[in-house]
Amino acid sequence: MNHLRTVWRRLPCVRSFCTEAAEPQAKKRYRRKNLVEVANFLPERGLGAKFTRLMWIRNGYKYSYWTISKVLEKSKGRLRYYGRLTWKGEEDPRERPVRTWQKRGWRFILEKDMESTWDLNKAVKPKSESATTEASQT
Repeated sequence: MNHLRTVWRRLPCVRSFCTEAAEPQAKKRYRRKNLVEVANFLPERGLGAKFTRLMWIRNGYKYSYWTISKVLEKSKGRLRYYGRLTWKGEEDPRERPVRTWQKRGWRFILEKDMESTWDLNKAVKPKSESATTEASQT
């Protein structure tokens, strides 16, 4: 009888009904967004908008961003983004495809917040640090 009990508990369909085998669900990790996921929230799929990567901000590449100038739809609904790269304040005059659009960690830049975007403390601040800073200020 003991043998049958262990066999039944190993089956996935029966295991879900057992109270002993219930495992706590792990928290879902926040997944950063790629360029398409960020641009889909903007009108005209981000045409004319400026985007940067969090890795560029963390590594200190100030004023490095893509300005999207053209969005083409390829087969099966896939998009291709073209734009001008501004790297460390110098804009490339050529329009070329954004090669790293599928990588994660893209961020939209507002014109009015251009200066504060490059401040590393504001851009990538863990939640625990912000809570301790607020507590120390009061």
